[in-house]
Amino acid sequence: MPSEVEKFIKIENLQAAPGQAKGQWHTIPNGFRVRVWEMSMADAVAGDSDASDSSGKRFIFHIGHLPHVARGSRVTYLGTKLSVLSVSDSTRLLGLELRCGPLT
Repeated sequence: MPSEVEKFIKIENLQAAPGQAKGQWHTIPNGFRVRVWEMSMADAVAGDSDASDSSGKRFIFHIGHLPHVARGSRVTYLGTKLSVLSVSDSTRLLGLELRCGPLT
């Protein structure tokens, strides 16, 4: 069973200015505590798996609704940057569920 804790996270999106080839990461203000579940590769959903990832560490974050959070966004949790693998509506918790894994 995955362990559950409440922590603060930082969510960022990559944004490129017109005419720029390379974008910059911009923080999406969230300022609230989120529920975090740590899980192993065995618990991952089929679409979340990445054959190149050998660590098998995955995290699930339950957050309130935030605009512009999508697959490809980045989450910083306990100093570790994670890639958002999927975003789904969580009607039970009235928010979003972010499934994240290591950056590749």
